[in-house]
Amino acid sequence: MIQFYRSLDPETYLNKIPPRKFVMIHSMNDTIIPYENAEQTYAKAIVPKELHTVACTTHGYCSEMDVFIKTELEAMVS
Repeated sequence: MIQFYRSLDPETYLNKIPPRKFVMIHSMNDTIIPYENAEQTYAKAIVPKELHTVACTTHGYCSEMDVFIKTELEAMVS
């Protein structure tokens, strides 16, 4: 069970992301993972990093994220 939890916890693999950019898109209204938890994870990430905030009332994807997804994907290929 601990191994499964660690596989879901982004802090487990934060050190494996650089030199690639770490990007988070998180809802201020997430009912599963509070925004404060996302801020804590983001603070532990190494630059380059970016945190985008949306106001969806959900956990997971919402259409408000589209602009950030598009921007970050375009930056990857330019």
